[in-house]
Amino acid sequence: MQPLRTALGLPMEETAVTADQAIPCYLIGPSGRLLALFPDAQPPASIASDLAAIAARNNALEPTDA
Repeated sequence: MQPLRTALGLPMEETAVTADQAIPCYLIGPSGRLLALFPDAQPPASIASDLAAIAARNNALEPTDA
C-alpha cells in the first residue's frame, strides 16, 4: 500500500506491508455501490491513475437515489 500512498501524495506509513500481505482495494461510493476493484497485482501508479480518473467524473462520487 505504501507505493499507492506515495503515488497519491499521502504520508509514509509507520510499518510497511510486505508483498505477501497485499490485499485488493475496493472503492465504494456514497450510495454503497462498488465503483472499482483494484487487485493486489495492479501497480500502485496504475491504481492512483484510475482513482484520479474516477474522481474526475463529476458524478462518480456523489450519492445516488437508488
